[in-house]
Amino acid sequence: MAESIPKKVVAVLKADPFMAQCCICGATPQWHHNFEYGRKAVNEPWCILPLCVVHHQGVREIKYRRLLDWAMLNRATDEELKKYSKAMNYKSKRSWLNMLFGQFSPKKMRDLYNSGEYGKSK
Repeated sequence: MAESIPKKVVAVLKADPFMAQCCICGATPQWHHNFEYGRKAVNEPWCILPLCVVHHQGVREIKYRRLLDWAMLNRATDEELKKYSKAMNYKSKRSWLNMLFGQFSPKKMRDLYNSGEYGKSK
């Protein structure tokens, strides 16, 4: 998605250490709009994830999609998720992903990716 990110959101993202490296492998990132609502990219800090070129190109693959959604949904507050939970209950999806992968942390995400365990159920 080639959506323009508002300056206020850019400032928040630049100040967030999570955004300094690809959340999957730790390489130099680009910023990826991970969430669309009404067929439009959502420009809220929790919806934008740091991805290297390789992982940015693979965002439609289910193995990355689940990891990215896990990261994104855990960056959001319950109120932020409630705002978008019309057709899909995003709080429930976050709970399901946390059951699948465990409690989110950037290190755990990279460890899961490196181990290849991210595509398997517990």
